[in-house]
Amino acid sequence: MGKKDDGALTPQQATFVAEYLVHLNGKRAAIAAGYSEKTAEQQASRLLRIVKVDEAVKRGQDERADRLRLSGDDVVRDLGRIASADIADAFNEDNTLKDIHAIPVDLRRAISSIEVEELFEVVDGETVFTGYIKKVKFWSKDSALGLLGKHHGLFTDRVHHTGSLEHQHATDDLKDFTDEELAQLEAIYRARDERRRAAAHAGGNPGGEGPPPPSA
Repeated sequence: MGKKDDGALTPQQATFVAEYLVHLNGKRAAIAAGYSEKTAEQQASRLLRIVKVDEAVKRGQDERADRLRLSGDDVVRDLGRIASADIADAFNEDNTLKDIHAIPVDLRRAISSIEVEELFEVVDGETVFTGYIKKVKFWSKDSALGLLGKHHGLFTDRVHHTGSLEHQHATDDLKDFTDEELAQLEAIYRARDERRRAAAHAGGNPGGEGPPPPSA
């Protein structure tokens, strides 16, 4: 008679979970847990289907979120801020950079760094301050848009079938996403679709690109 499973992770499973929580890469976590590189991807898939392993991963993610006091809504909002950042909002009407506290908070959250360099010149043998060079760097908009686009199946092949279009979803692009990440991204697109429906119902143009061209 086999030994009864008490719900505890084996040392190898515990190592896999700990490593997976670092980078969410199943293959790397399996290799770190001692599985061969050849079978690591398959082993990772198998491990993540084991109930107690899956629960340990979710528990670890929940505990991390609690430590960071970060909710799914926070993640969604910050992705939206990065994706929709408008650099013009960081400047005054005379094209000078705004004071950091005057930059709108939504735009500030999309900024990764600001570098300020003081400029000096030597005038009549004295060093004189002449101004600043200020550099503003934003978090990657491509990455934020790519994350959203992959989830919603925007990067797909279109195939014609008797006058209709079918979308072949690139499911492989989503295989490394957690359920929580997918749910967060789904919330973004649900909100977008609701805004578009509301705009259409009100007679507006949900696309934001001006009125449609007149029909022929």
